[in-house]
Amino acid sequence: VEASHSYYLLGFEPDASARPGRLRSVSVKLARKGLEVHARAGYYLSRPGEKTAPAEAQGPPLGLRVSTFVRGPSTSGQVTVRLVAECDPATLASPSTAGVLTTTLESTVDVRPVEGGEARKLEYSSQVKLAPDQRRLVAETWVPLVRDLDLAPGAYEARIVVTETPSGRSGTLRHRFEVPPPQPAAGAILLSTPVISDIFRADGSAREVARLRFSRTRPVECAFDVFGATTGDGKPPRLAARWTLRSVAGEDLRTGEERPRSEGGASFAFALPLNELPPGEYSLSLRVSDLASGAVATFEEPMELAAEGPTAIIQPGGSVKDEEVVKAADELGLSMVFTDKRHFKH
Repeated sequence: VEASHSYYLLGFEPDASARPGRLRSVSVKLARKGLEVHARAGYYLSRPGEKTAPAEAQGPPLGLRVSTFVRGPSTSGQVTVRLVAECDPATLASPSTAGVLTTTLESTVDVRPVEGGEARKLEYSSQVKLAPDQRRLVAETWVPLVRDLDLAPGAYEARIVVTETPSGRSGTLRHRFEVPPPQPAAGAILLSTPVISDIFRADGSAREVARLRFSRTRPVECAFDVFGATTGDGKPPRLAARWTLRSVAGEDLRTGEERPRSEGGASFAFALPLNELPPGEYSLSLRVSDLASGAVATFEEPMELAAEGPTAIIQPGGSVKDEEVVKAADELGLSMVFTDKRHFKH
């Protein structure tokens, strides 16, 4: 590693019209291709007389996760991609007032082709206001930060920087993804990235999430669109989908046949029956067929079902019923740690 990198210290003076207190983005570019830059995405210009807190005083970085969803051809002839970043509210530093958390998240997203080419840069600000009941839900789902981009086919890398103001606490994440052609090849069909979600919009449609870990107590839905289906002789497309839920060992546990939401349509949305499955890791397999042309598209995604309630127990041990307790924990899939220490207070 030491022989394959070089460190440079660059400096510049901000112009006099720069507004203090806002995120100022910094982009470092190289004339030579094939090299990768690791640098800060921006900084905050302090106000006159304001003391800047050292980095260690800002606390741990913001927790982030990200995913991308190919939505389909855009009006510009490219492909619309939805970038979904989510911020862990437990890592936000802003204090709450009367139980309501209010803060601002400044996001900078740099999207560039892996093989080189023009980079895209997005900057946006998100106002976050969470009441106590909302905070309980968002503790699991995290705070969504969503943006759409129109991109040409190819491989891309996105670098996401999210900074909370005014604390200055930030988080950084890199994410690679592929963008398919806007139209399928002759005799083929394409799928939008299937949305597997337990969060729904006001109209009932599933909202994209950047996680694949779900609770068995909430309904989970899978939704996607099909592009390029045969519509000859003025007839609507005839599509069918088959889904299979498998264990890590490859055993088929659940399967189902689905049709589009409307007759002759190309959009699918269906519920996944997960409530009776034990916690653990699974995979969802999709096979979509164009019944008119015989074209087939497939998709597979791992997913996880979370255990409800506690997942581990710490106890002193030494009870005459320790064997019964261990047996019950094993049956429930709970981890148990014996400390061999007891504390009494009378």
